[in-house]
Amino acid sequence: MRSFLSSTLVLLAVSISLSGQQLGPQTLDDLEGSPAGSNVIRFLKAINATETFAAEDLPQIFAQSLIEKRGTARLLDVMADIKAHEGLIELYEAERTSTFRYELKAKGLKLDEWIDISLELEDQPPYKIKALHGLDISSIPAKTTTPMLGPGKGVEIPTFEGKVDAKKFQELDQWIQAKADQHQFSGVVLIAKDFKPLLHKAYGMASKRYQVPNTTETRFRLASISKIFTATAILRLAEQGKLSLDDKLGKYLAVEEFADPRAKEVKIRHLLNHQSGWASYWNVPDYTENRLQLRSVADYMSFIKKLPLTFDPGTKTAYSNSGYVVLGAVVEAASGMDYYEFIDQEIYKPAGMSHSGSFELDHIVENLATCYTNYDYRSERVGKDYPFENIFFSAPKGVPAGSSISTTGDLLKYLKAVVSNKVLNATSVNFLRARNGSAGKPGDFIFHNGGAPGSNTWMQCNVENGYSIIVLGNYDPPTSTKVVRHIGKVLHLQVL
Repeated sequence: MRSFLSSTLVLLAVSISLSGQQLGPQTLDDLEGSPAGSNVIRFLKAINATETFAAEDLPQIFAQSLIEKRGTARLLDVMADIKAHEGLIELYEAERTSTFRYELKAKGLKLDEWIDISLELEDQPPYKIKALHGLDISSIPAKTTTPMLGPGKGVEIPTFEGKVDAKKFQELDQWIQAKADQHQFSGVVLIAKDFKPLLHKAYGMASKRYQVPNTTETRFRLASISKIFTATAILRLAEQGKLSLDDKLGKYLAVEEFADPRAKEVKIRHLLNHQSGWASYWNVPDYTENRLQLRSVADYMSFIKKLPLTFDPGTKTAYSNSGYVVLGAVVEAASGMDYYEFIDQEIYKPAGMSHSGSFELDHIVENLATCYTNYDYRSERVGKDYPFENIFFSAPKGVPAGSSISTTGDLLKYLKAVVSNKVLNATSVNFLRARNGSAGKPGDFIFHNGGAPGSNTWMQCNVENGYSIIVLGNYDPPTSTKVVRHIGKVLHLQVL
């Protein structure tokens, strides 16, 4: 599951409650006949008809308030990311959930995958988009089989040969080094074919304070890549007969302790696929006021239990860090082991990942890169060239949803262990692959990425052609993502 919401698409919005327009399902005529709805159509058409977005394109789509708040460069990155991930888009369903809020069910044609898009528009003319609340990969298909809006002629989706010109690696290395020299990237890049490195090189600084450069052995905080280890743990437990993906949460946890009674309807599968509906814990006082004391899954569960569900389980898809912490609690209940011990014994050790773990950051962790951000302690983006250490943002220990620690080499070992069925059987591997493919058809990739202040990470393996790309960085998103995109462009490899 791609972490769009946490890494590139979190655009702040305020809630509004207005009336006077027809709510509920919308036809294409409804959208085109409404000033607000027509801007939804303009957004989709812009993605389909524009190969490279320019600054002058943004005011045609986004509200000036959003452009000023997020900045032109950030919004261009968002649109480029959508284009790169999804290619052309078909719209199948649209629902107006409030006067200026639209929920869309669409399909990205590049990977033939369903996506849920949530847009909020201005409450006065010209009704342009003031917030993109989410763009999430979904396993829930549209109820209709015919799109209401197709891409038209659009931009052709590129084909990928699966062959790499070795001469391009020098060009690629020089480009990445130039970005590092310009303080636009810091980290380690690993490109492999059949799990044998073709390029493995470090750029930038692991410690600016002590002038220690990154090396290929440097450890990085993984952000949301950690979720794939939690998913792997759940699949291993299923293989061992200790749980079923269709079990309800109450089989493992005391659901009567949860504030929202709908928790009893949550299935393990819902949690894996980000369909539980659990709200985020980032701004909950129990988290913000006690963040430095949170060292176990139980510590997080003490306040996640109090959170509401934002929709009925299994009815929608919305990226959920809270849901993956709940999965960590399920791992403990089903296995009888501490979450961190289970990950170490059942995944890291069999895969040979000796440099990986969820270490406490007030302990000494050798070869760990410092995370650098342009956001100060007030969460205001005031820096340039990543001058701040992210100590005011970091959790003190990795959790099932993110922030474990690893190296590029260890992640390559993980990918090899998964693909070779060393840690998962073929059925489980296909489940991981299916999350990047259409319903009933495994995707080509084992994939996850991550982003947080001072951390931008990417891991993908194309199971069909054998190419893996791993980029771990210690700068804000989308610094590593841009490197990955350029790798795909130069080497003519498909990237998600």
